[in-house]
Amino acid sequence: MTANYDLHNIRALLTAGFTPDELRRFCYDTPEFRAVYDQLAPETGKAKIIDLLLEHAERKGQLDILLAWAKTESQTQYTQHQPYHIGPPPSTSSSLAASPPASSPHPRPLRVFLCHASADKPAVRDLYQRLSQEGFIQPWLDEEELLPGQDWQREIPKAVRASDVVLVCLSPQSITKAGYVQKEIKFALDIADEQPEGTIFLIPLRLEVCDVPERLSRWHWANLFEARGYERLLRALKLRAEAMPHVIPSASEESPAPVAQKPAEAVTSPPLPDSPVRRETLHSVRSDMETASVIPSASEESSSPVASKSAEVITSLPPPDSPARRETPHFVRSDMETAASTSPDRVTITNPFHLELVRVPAGEFLMGSDPAKDKNVQQDEQPQHRVYVSEFFIGKYPITNEQYAVFVKATKHRTPNHWDKGKIPAGQENHPVVYISWGDAAAFCQWLSRASGQSFRLPTEAEWEKAARGTDGRIYPWGNKWDPNRCNTQASDLKGTTPVGIYPAGASPYGVLDMAGNVWEWTSSLSYPYPYDPNDGRESALDKGRHVVRGGSFDYRQNFARCACRFGYNPLDWLSQIGCRLAASPIQ
Repeated sequence: MTANYDLHNIRALLTAGFTPDELRRFCYDTPEFRAVYDQLAPETGKAKIIDLLLEHAERKGQLDILLAWAKTESQTQYTQHQPYHIGPPPSTSSSLAASPPASSPHPRPLRVFLCHASADKPAVRDLYQRLSQEGFIQPWLDEEELLPGQDWQREIPKAVRASDVVLVCLSPQSITKAGYVQKEIKFALDIADEQPEGTIFLIPLRLEVCDVPERLSRWHWANLFEARGYERLLRALKLRAEAMPHVIPSASEESPAPVAQKPAEAVTSPPLPDSPVRRETLHSVRSDMETASVIPSASEESSSPVASKSAEVITSLPPPDSPARRETPHFVRSDMETAASTSPDRVTITNPFHLELVRVPAGEFLMGSDPAKDKNVQQDEQPQHRVYVSEFFIGKYPITNEQYAVFVKATKHRTPNHWDKGKIPAGQENHPVVYISWGDAAAFCQWLSRASGQSFRLPTEAEWEKAARGTDGRIYPWGNKWDPNRCNTQASDLKGTTPVGIYPAGASPYGVLDMAGNVWEWTSSLSYPYPYDPNDGRESALDKGRHVVRGGSFDYRQNFARCACRFGYNPLDWLSQIGCRLAASPIQ
């Protein structure tokens, strides 16, 4: 124990309040603690990370920096484990003392109107109770606020007008129901148009998986059914409260523990590219960190892939109700998964062919390139920015000729041009399929969804990049140093594709192979400039416009094998160097 600081309580705070990946991210993002990050290996556990953090902070006199970060990221845990100082706190200008922030002269709660359909009343009533307990929010729910004898058709518009925030609660019932809820939404939209630019006023809140009506799609929505959906909603409400000088400041930076979710509703990734509802993505906001317990180092040296759980699951589930819409697949959980995981780390299907999928956990990652770190950076890879991606599964390998042949046989789809009389070139059964257009790849996904009973699609550009590089912004899947022996590029001088999976040393942090070189891979995304925003139209179109390919190929130089490299191709193009890899969005 050091003078002025209670290291026991600080250790308890870090242990209870943060995941290993959150601690790693802090070390990486904070210059004063980058030396700690450089000491971390993929297998370094949480207790060891905390030991290194405390040792470094104590030696360098930087415990205040560590505590300030912990307070910002998890106010609830920070308050719970106080005190952190023995005697009076240090005389620096630190704001870490336990005293609450000063209130404004005439504070009032943040007024939050709950717009909802009557069919959703039970879920909205629960939300009302949770918001009421926050201390700085005054939610408005008709059954609680309307008095007997009041004209509700007059009072409800008044309540909307008087609100600081309107939560439009969405479900399959509310978006299809005609009635007064639609009028409430119209009132809210009219008032939202009067708000200053950048004001958080209207928040679409999905109670269940459903489409977001087009008229609400300009506002980024929240998913209450996700494990940390309520916490993210609360952050938006706090941001709104902080922007209003006469609103009671929030006393807590952390939401209560999430309520257990219904398995059928807890979808970790929103619907797929052909749906107007897009996956939840946040830019430049430190949000939910991944639950994976091991994330590789971003050191200049290469690193091994993350060790996976041993459990593999062979799934056999009923077909989706509507294959054409490619609804989210229901993957079976492994009995061996740990409490920290939301899904098995490996999923295998065997019908209509063997296909291995790898789980990529939810969380933020660095997308794009930093010119200060990557000399080969291209303009369309900038700016580098943080993107939140929901949990998904991705093919461990690109789709092979042998797998594609099953599709061709079942559907009479056209064969790739280099197949002689419709047959795979001899010895290339396990090579990635090429000479397929974006439309061919999309048709393959739709067929496989029907044939397997799962729902498959092309990965988004963001999903592909995260699966390739992990969360630390590395240049290549294996690290930051180029190594021609880890992939098939022009440097290999092979002048053609190689069987998938023969470069295990080139694996990504999640164990995904062939993400650098061999063949370019189609994604679902249109070729739009950065920053990446799934709600700006790049993920809503079908086959119109140039689509992004990723990964480089056997005939391209090393700078095209970087994780951030991106090209746009006409969806009708079919070339000798373009193939595909599949993705799927699991249900928790």
